[in-house]
Amino acid sequence: MQYKLLHSSSPTMPPYRPRHAILFAFALTACGRDEATGRADSTSASEPCTPDTCVPDTLAAGLYMPAAIAVDDTNVYYSDQTSVVALPLAGGAPLSLASGQGLPTSLALDAGRLYWTNFTEGTLRAVSVAGSSSTVLVSGQSYPQFVAVAGGEVYWVNSPGYPDSVSVVAQDGGEPSVLYSTANSIASIAADASGAYFTVGGDPSSPESGALMHVSPAGDEIVTLADGQSSPRDVAVRDGQIYWVTGEQLSEQTLLRMPATGGTPTALVTSAGIGGLAVDASSTYFATASTSLDPNGSLSWLPLVGGEPSVLVAGVSLVSGIALDRDFVYWLDAGPLLEQFAGTVMRVRKSSPTSSPQTP
Repeated sequence: MQYKLLHSSSPTMPPYRPRHAILFAFALTACGRDEATGRADSTSASEPCTPDTCVPDTLAAGLYMPAAIAVDDTNVYYSDQTSVVALPLAGGAPLSLASGQGLPTSLALDAGRLYWTNFTEGTLRAVSVAGSSSTVLVSGQSYPQFVAVAGGEVYWVNSPGYPDSVSVVAQDGGEPSVLYSTANSIASIAADASGAYFTVGGDPSSPESGALMHVSPAGDEIVTLADGQSSPRDVAVRDGQIYWVTGEQLSEQTLLRMPATGGTPTALVTSAGIGGLAVDASSTYFATASTSLDPNGSLSWLPLVGGEPSVLVAGVSLVSGIALDRDFVYWLDAGPLLEQFAGTVMRVRKSSPTSSPQTP
């Protein structure tokens, strides 16, 4: 896989409909310990893995279009078309946390609870990771997706709502509020204590007019952090920095970073089919899409301090989500294009335990 490195840049996603059914789109799962993974992480004290030094593990197989992933100290969690499932990291049988769901499209993990949106059911739900009946936090939504949790609040996107919107509700339930709405498509969301970050696509007649936005929990402060974006998506926030991907799906995309409070974006890498973005304390991880029936995509990482991106795993098909803990990268691979029940939950070490130590 060839990459083009950029050093600085100034600065839509097409409508969901539903997003993981679009062959070259990717679901968002961000950052670890962060709102997405629920697990503390640190730089592994070993040299980074390569396809030659670390072999991926298959944790589950035979899945039909798995859609979202998260991980904590005990389990890796994923959603498929009808269920939310916990896979014990120590081994053992998978546990169905919620079955009979209406297309759960995204997961967020916080304080021992999983949150997700049911795209066709129009609900926002939560369940204890210890196992219990799921709770409906909000119902009557218009194709909800892209959930994020931070600061005691749960954020999600209603889409296609015409207009699309960003909404919020307290983690323990209550009356939801619409914070922002637009006639254009909202393609991803992330959150920290200051509120929600999300991407808005441009007008059909002006695809380069997309934006990266921030809204406060009360909705009283809405800021455009970066404009002039082409199909922005896959937003993640970590340690005061915001990361996102811009570029049309079937052309080159660019991974960008800038301070979460605003500033000048820095382009980290440009390649075809970037998606599934996740960030830890030292690196960004992302996938590139397979554009044929053969699994010729890759899972790669790039140090936050800069440098060349490196392929961690070659021969992936269609990654629909990445999650991180201290030692491993976890991802969902939907399998080769047009092949059903070929989805897998995979993981690989970030670093080789037999290699020489690196600075933590």
